[in-house]
Amino acid sequence: MQIFLFFLEIATLGLPTAIVHKPYHHDPIIALGPSRCGLNSQQFRVVLGELPPGMLLHASGYLSGTPSRTGSFQFLVRVGNDCEHATRLFELKVEGAPILVHAPDSLEFEYTINGPLPEPQTVVVSSSWPDMPYGIEAAGADWLDAQALRGRTQIPDGGHAGDPVTIRIEPGKLKPGTYRTALRVSAWQSANSPLIPVTLKIHPPK
Repeated sequence: MQIFLFFLEIATLGLPTAIVHKPYHHDPIIALGPSRCGLNSQQFRVVLGELPPGMLLHASGYLSGTPSRTGSFQFLVRVGNDCEHATRLFELKVEGAPILVHAPDSLEFEYTINGPLPEPQTVVVSSSWPDMPYGIEAAGADWLDAQALRGRTQIPDGGHAGDPVTIRIEPGKLKPGTYRTALRVSAWQSANSPLIPVTLKIHPPK
């Protein structure tokens, strides 16, 4: 089905949260619809309200700058040319950098060669920002596997304390001994990247 717009409209519906004291990067605000002015280009500007201090809206629709204060900022954006115009109210939140947290603090597995594999364990990852993409991996330890349920932190008002990550041991041909590594949890622009120590004790066959 084709959709035809008979009037100019700002198609962007919302803006991602900004981080205080960090440069803001986002796709430009988009306007769709016919133009009765030929090559006369459209221009964006703020006509009511205020942007976060340190930020500006370019005529092309790009928001740029580094916000210097946290808060929630509402502003009315107008796009237009000599023939038509449209407006949309936006809210841009500026918060501190997200902080990642996890539980438990560490993990320990034991395995006897030729015996059953140890039961998987669970790490729960959450953050000061809800529904935020994150990654978790164990660099250089091919005997450890981590599978996140969603790969995003807790759902707002979803009744979940965080995102569960299933940790499995795949000892392969490891010899008896004690092996140590750490799972690293990371997210774009996060204030921290915590490490979760993991210990694997392998016992000789009985």
